[in-house]
Amino acid sequence: METQEARTTTEHMAGLLQELHLDWVVDQVAAAVRLGIPDEQVVKAESAPRSRSEASATDESGQPQRRRRGRTKFIKTRPYTEKEHLRLLVSAIENSVIAPIEMAAEVLKTLDPQASAKAVLTRDAEDARRGDVVIEPDGLRNRIPLARKLRGFLDEIRREAE
Repeated sequence: METQEARTTTEHMAGLLQELHLDWVVDQVAAAVRLGIPDEQVVKAESAPRSRSEASATDESGQPQRRRRGRTKFIKTRPYTEKEHLRLLVSAIENSVIAPIEMAAEVLKTLDPQASAKAVLTRDAEDARRGDVVIEPDGLRNRIPLARKLRGFLDEIRREAE
């Protein structure tokens, strides 16, 4: 996948998430991209004398003491590449969309082994007002296959963005 294709794919996926009212996923990814990727570098460094007496100090043979040399770690940030940005968005979608569906199915299966393992966490307008989350076993029947299909699609995008 070329840089321009990664950018176009990222923008398209971000647009779809916004249409689905998942702007917060796009916002979190954008915030991470703004911060950049921490990049540790080791730099050779010579320490300067800390005092006049240290600067004029000599060893046993009367030679001036050498400055201490060492390595210093610096952490800076670098910008995300377009491919890294796309992979970050793919991971965010997996964590915010697919994983909750899979967890809901597992929770339902754990709570009631007789129930269908295909449940979904949903919120309707009234639930949102009360802050309740409802598990609907029948609602997940349609979402588990879609989540698996979406995971396959995201895995394919991730492979192409490598």
